[in-house]
Amino acid sequence: MSITILGPLATGGEKLPLYSFRVPAGFPSPAADHIEKHISLDELFDIRAPHVYLVKIDGDSMQGAGIFSGEVWGVGKRMKAHFESMGIKTAMDLAKADPWMLRQKFSVVIEKTARELAGTPCLELGEADPPKQEICCSRMFGTRLTAIEPIKEAVATYTQRAAEKLRAQNSLCKKIRVSIRTVMFNPEEAKYANGALVELPYPTNDVRLMTKAATEAVNRLFRPGFKYSKAEVLLMDLRQPGEFTDDRFAHSQPAIADKVMNVLDEINGRWGKGVLRVASVPAAPGWAMRRELMSQSYTTKVNQLWTVKAR
Repeated sequence: MSITILGPLATGGEKLPLYSFRVPAGFPSPAADHIEKHISLDELFDIRAPHVYLVKIDGDSMQGAGIFSGEVWGVGKRMKAHFESMGIKTAMDLAKADPWMLRQKFSVVIEKTARELAGTPCLELGEADPPKQEICCSRMFGTRLTAIEPIKEAVATYTQRAAEKLRAQNSLCKKIRVSIRTVMFNPEEAKYANGALVELPYPTNDVRLMTKAATEAVNRLFRPGFKYSKAEVLLMDLRQPGEFTDDRFAHSQPAIADKVMNVLDEINGRWGKGVLRVASVPAAPGWAMRRELMSQSYTTKVNQLWTVKAR
């Protein structure tokens, strides 16, 4: 779980009026006649500036403790004062404290925290996400394409990326859907969109077989005279190895293909994505998405680190 600090509360917050009845929406009502008093949200929620900060929760690991992603929590020093008055100054002191007393005096969250520190599991661990049922790779072209060859290159590139995700979750693919289309919102350009579903001979994660099937589908989809702007590759009918087969005599992926794909992933994992690829995937395609204004990866790529010159 991670938190985002929204900032300290401002001192002297403005008090808001509280009304004792429901105001009908859409019909003016003399609400001022029913005003009871002015209240402060700081007083209502018992938060004080400048020692209290508002934080936004991000993540699902603390759902068991009643802390959910997207909630805004106040974090301050008052809890520390309560603990110190009870002789609790360290995490060890909290672990040794009576959990039932902590629950009565504070909340069930504090009780569970103390029990966890003492070695009693109270918060369920988040389970790993199940494998995806579909994997999609889709990009807009950096320029309009009118020839079939660069479209095939794009489809081959997207198939390679989708196949990498497929192997990363240890799945196999039985069907591929390939789609191409033009810009659909420009009234001055002719519009065309079409897709084809390709069924592979057996469940596979072999990028060579998948790329051949996907690029052959482009031959059926391409129509001359249009300016194409986007292509999409969707992997469907995903399954795990050995999950099920059509029949006992059905073909399966050869063992040599598994070894080739393992070597491919190992090389690309060590030396970078795209170092080893199928021949139909270009190294620097002219149709690639425009990224002139893309932010640099200053903290993750050595070749994009800041250069500081001292004069």
